[in-house]
Amino acid sequence: MNILLCHLYFWPDTAPYASILRIIGDQLSASGENKVDVLSCQPSYKIGAGESRRPRIEQLQNLRVFRAPTLTNKFGKKLSRVLNAASFTAATCVRVLFGRYDAVSISTMPPVIPAFLLCIAARITKTKFVYHCMDIYPEIAMASGILKSGRIKVVLEWVDAWTVNNSTYVVVLSESMKRVLKNRPSFKEKDQIKIIQNFDLSEENSSERYVPDYYRSQTATRILFAGNVGRFQKLDRLLDLSKEAKRQHLELEILVVGEGVVKQHLEDRARQEELGNITFLPHQPIAVIGRIMEQSHYGVISLSDEILPYAFPSKLASYLKHGLPALILTEEKNDISLIVESSGAGKWIAPSSLSTTLVELTCLEEAQMRSAANSLHEEHFSQRRILPQWVQLYESM
Repeated sequence: MNILLCHLYFWPDTAPYASILRIIGDQLSASGENKVDVLSCQPSYKIGAGESRRPRIEQLQNLRVFRAPTLTNKFGKKLSRVLNAASFTAATCVRVLFGRYDAVSISTMPPVIPAFLLCIAARITKTKFVYHCMDIYPEIAMASGILKSGRIKVVLEWVDAWTVNNSTYVVVLSESMKRVLKNRPSFKEKDQIKIIQNFDLSEENSSERYVPDYYRSQTATRILFAGNVGRFQKLDRLLDLSKEAKRQHLELEILVVGEGVVKQHLEDRARQEELGNITFLPHQPIAVIGRIMEQSHYGVISLSDEILPYAFPSKLASYLKHGLPALILTEEKNDISLIVESSGAGKWIAPSSLSTTLVELTCLEEAQMRSAANSLHEEHFSQRRILPQWVQLYESM
């Protein structure tokens, strides 16, 4: 089978999906029965960060990679991203129309429009089409306030519904995401929606690399957040956690690792409220993050409840890979909290009830929870479990 995998970012770019797609492509091509091409752009996830350019066409083991032209920040970051997305979309459609592929896949970055146009090209050429929905658009944009009601919303809803209905397969990350798609009024059931979880990207030898202990206390309950420090993560909850622990004189320490638009706000608030039990670190390499996870007691997953039905945080797989129990901070129970609590691999706490439930975090059954975390990872989130599902998906076409 001739397969084309498309995404705006691809290895060695720093977006997580860039590495996920590399691993999926390697697995699909490993047997030699499939010829796998990748279409992406030059590394541009962090425009202006001095990314090294790659050849326009290159061979990475069994993968042949094509890269569409990419702008730097000469026209400003926002305009450059729009133009890069347009260049990528045009390149994917041209390659499917003239490349003679049996199957093509694309994800939701950029959202809605590239998948729609590529799906049209696939229908013209009778190419099987896989729509990998890492998030559900435009619903998640509506829930987060990025997109308001109006004609644009109506158009995007129709466009994405058409893409879903005309896909060979639609891959989502959770039952709640599947329900959202199936509950659309225009949805046409063809058994095309499949759930395939993302796997962790942690390096196997992370524990062999020396990493200093960033926590100050050896006896405190250690809570880690690693990832995007953005608006939708609702990370003021961590400062509320820190403040409540301080008020109750509980030994609890929080480490926030990553970058994002609200990091400065969080640092300012922590300083103003004299919260000495929370520390902020910049983005760290995967190997370093893995070692910090091993030093922690809980890994935080915090998302706005409004967007939870439309996304699934992939950091859960990384936490579990390192035996780190998950701490779910959401107002309502959800797919994530049910998975974690039913397996004994973590705890769910509603931020509104911190004052009465916080003490539970300091009553650790550490060995038991770490064992449960490792088991949950192996059974549901490991590459050994996930990658064969991708192979089976393409074999079934």
